Amino acid sequence: MKKKLVLDAVMVVLLFVAIAYVATGNFLHECVGVLAVVLFVAHNVVNRWWHRAIFSGKYATLRIVSLVANVALALAVVIVAATGVMLSRDLFPFVPSGGGLTAREIHTTVANWLFVLVPVHIGLHAKMLLGFFRANRLSKPCSIAIVVAASVVGVWGIYSFVRRDFVGKLSAENSFDMFALSEPAWRFFLDYFCLAVALVLVGAILQKAALSLPKKRPQQ
Repeated sequence: MKKKLVLDAVMVVLLFVAIAYVATGNFLHECVGVLAVVLFVAHNVVNRWWHRAIFSGKYATLRIVSLVANVALALAVVIVAATGVMLSRDLFPFVPSGGGLTAREIHTTVANWLFVLVPVHIGLHAKMLLGFFRANRLSKPCSIAIVVAASVVGVWGIYSFVRRDFVGKLSAENSFDMFALSEPAWRFFLDYFCLAVALVLVGAILQKAALSLPKKRPQQ
């Protein structure tokens, strides 16, 4: 369990580094992207039991929501990776480039969706994460402090979602505007961290709502 969490945590850190393209430069951006894709494959290998169980068992509301989120996340990774290779100038210069600005717009727009889907995916596993914290015997005051801190950060994340026009980013109207050279790097990462926490909370709320729905009783 701990190894899985470390793997997932590294993937999240790489996602934050990848979105700061202007700050990192093209070469590091491509290296981080390749490593993130490799870890994504490793994540799926580690959780291969999920793939084997797709066509077995009943589909309750939470399982349907999780399946849709996972499929959307996988498609986003494939699209970002494919367009990234097309746009590559350092690691894959031998690959014929194509698409121009269209490929770049698709790459950045889907990358924004990826930034939304990853925290939501984490939030949909909130019950499992809470179980991990309980297993490590966190004190009640510590647990309350984490919830309160997450809520405060989540509110800032909602503000960041509006301030950074994420609706425009997700609809490809403003997809190229991610990191401005005029703003401090700490402000950029703070906004995106808070936004990620807010989206994790959205996923957790979706999980709780799906679990609270009454189950259909079999007809007699």
